[in-house]
Amino acid sequence: MSDLLLPPGYISTVLYWRSANSPRIALTTIAAQVSTPPFTSTSATTLFTAITGALDQDWDSQTSWPQMVTLANNSGVINRYVNIGTVTGTHVAFEECPPNVAACVSKDTLLAGRTHRGRFFLPFIDESRVDASGKLFVAYQSALQTAMGNLYTAFSSGGGGNLATPAVLHTSGEPPTPIVSFSVQTIVSTQRRRLSRVTV
Repeated sequence: MSDLLLPPGYISTVLYWRSANSPRIALTTIAAQVSTPPFTSTSATTLFTAITGALDQDWDSQTSWPQMVTLANNSGVINRYVNIGTVTGTHVAFEECPPNVAACVSKDTLLAGRTHRGRFFLPFIDESRVDASGKLFVAYQSALQTAMGNLYTAFSSGGGGNLATPAVLHTSGEPPTPIVSFSVQTIVSTQRRRLSRVTV
């Protein structure tokens, strides 16, 4: 599998999610264009605060965001910033969906084709607000959509983290595609773990 290319003037963040009910860490990856290079450790700290502030109201105290790792290409030099935190959710306690169930968020762009779009996932969501067919309750989807609007702002010029816009990175060397919005999908996504095959 080819690696995504991080051009000069762009960052890529990996946000770590932890649940008290799961032994596994979940990861969310989002890239963005820097507004005025260089992107510094101060910018990364501001971004981490904005991201967790966008999310904490919709998750309870079982969920935390212990770390964010940011790679920044500052004029051809890759800088790595690690933010460590103790931020937890502030929502009233709820029963989580199984670890392999997550809300799916589309990275919407103005260009057609699979190459120019992407998605990420929101783990540890509220089971009581997902129906038996895997559909998010309307009010829950709306609340998550509001959070994604705030998350989008965190990665754009309004977030204070020296960023211009979130972007989809490519493996082909093609310029990154600007993202115009994050959209929460109505139906949850599930992950199926594959067992390793025995070869003879």
